[in-house]
Amino acid sequence: DIMSGGVLLLVDYSNLLYRAYYSSRMIADTKPWIGILRYLDMLRLFGQRVQEKYPGRQLEFIFAGESRKKLKRTQLNKTYKSQRKPVEDPIFKSFRQVIAEVLQDCGWKIMSRDGAEADDVIASIAASVESDVVIFSNDRDLRQLLCFPNVAIYQHPGIFYTPQMFLDDYGFDVNDFVYYKALV
Repeated sequence: DIMSGGVLLLVDYSNLLYRAYYSSRMIADTKPWIGILRYLDMLRLFGQRVQEKYPGRQLEFIFAGESRKKLKRTQLNKTYKSQRKPVEDPIFKSFRQVIAEVLQDCGWKIMSRDGAEADDVIASIAASVESDVVIFSNDRDLRQLLCFPNVAIYQHPGIFYTPQMFLDDYGFDVNDFVYYKALV
């Protein structure tokens, strides 16, 4: 339970993981720690920006991860994400393990649910709490959660994506996003 008056920060663990890793891949051979620093720096900036937006309020982090088991959606639609291949890169696997250990050492856990994606976990939590929620992800599907008045979306590099920005980008209200996604 989030303490009264606090802000719940829901982090799309894998979204940030890929971003930090692939943005530092060119120099990973000579400076393998750069990806780790980038991941932590994105979290630092996120916490700083949220603290500026919600001054004096306690922050609680939850990291949402991907299921390691087959997604339930693939049982309904065999082509769902069929074009995506699992990452076999041993350096990336090692990077993922190091980041998981760093988060654990910070006292944070990566939450996941069998058969669910990180955005499903984030949506379930965001829809079930009354406290202010800030989601850290560049996953556009999560924009539909802006229909909840207590939800804000933070995108790297430091932008709070708003319902007005959604309207400007899509030309319709955020409450209609689910219909749009169903049609496309």
